Amino acid sequence: MSKESPKVAAQARTVFGDNASRRLRKAGIIPAIVYSKGIEPRAIQISADEWKVVSARKPEVVTLVEDGKETQALVREVQFNHLKNYVVHIDFQQI
Repeated sequence: MSKESPKVAAQARTVFGDNASRRLRKAGIIPAIVYSKGIEPRAIQISADEWKVVSARKPEVVTLVEDGKETQALVREVQFNHLKNYVVHIDFQQI
């Protein structure tokens, strides 16, 4: 039985900086970044509600679906605000 990685919808992020990221989090969106060898890192955003469902399974590998294109990625780091209990940022490493 093969283990399929969970799919997460992602959109390209066009706004950057502390204030823009804060506004995204307030709107229920988590800023993230996808790193890959030899390719410029790309900034994305993910729905916080969708990430809660996916992260409950503690995945090591996820499939990022961005504009109909699927990309397999390792979950490298998930940054939390432990006082207020929410995800601040996620780093992915493209496979």
